[in-house]
Amino acid sequence: MTQLAKPTLAQRYQSAWASYLTDWQHVDAELVNLVRTHSSGSFEDIHLRVVFMHGVYRAQLNRTIGSNADFVAAKALQSQWSTVTDVVTSLAAFATPNATAMAAVVIAHQAIVTILQGAFPNSGRATSFASKFLWPAAPNLVPIFDGNTDEHARLHRLDYAAAAKPLRAAMVADKANSVYFEHTLRYLATYQTLATAGLPSNISVTMKGIDHMYWLG
Repeated sequence: MTQLAKPTLAQRYQSAWASYLTDWQHVDAELVNLVRTHSSGSFEDIHLRVVFMHGVYRAQLNRTIGSNADFVAAKALQSQWSTVTDVVTSLAAFATPNATAMAAVVIAHQAIVTILQGAFPNSGRATSFASKFLWPAAPNLVPIFDGNTDEHARLHRLDYAAAAKPLRAAMVADKANSVYFEHTLRYLATYQTLATAGLPSNISVTMKGIDHMYWLG
């Protein structure tokens, strides 16, 4: 019996991109627009953002800090909103993903995690939610962290291994945030591999497209 060839990374991404355009892009567009139009730093705006990102992306904060999770997270973020604004502003300098940009993403993510640590006894929940909270501010750069997508990215590591080694040396960031650093490195290596894969011109390589591919498996 002839065994079917395993799809290449480029083939998997093309399929995932088509799925993303149909199934999810319109949701993401509305989330990004919501964040950009509710960015005053008021409790109401912060709470709205937390509720939507928590609910749509299923951060499951309630399992950690109870039914009042959205309120607690919003209060923690509001208490240090100037820091949130500073780290978001730092990402505006980068148009596309590269080692320097992604190191800045890891640093920004760690700043959000640090703010939330008092509200999130389980640091794993903070890692996931912080990435989801930060993502709409710089959707071209920030990889969303999810346990399933991270596992799938690791399972497919041979697809991007050649790109990962030099990027690891080039990404100068706080290695204390090791889980998210490794996740970001995997996504950047995937991005660079796909960028040179000769994809059709109508296929855009984006962090969210990569996330959707790994979410699918």
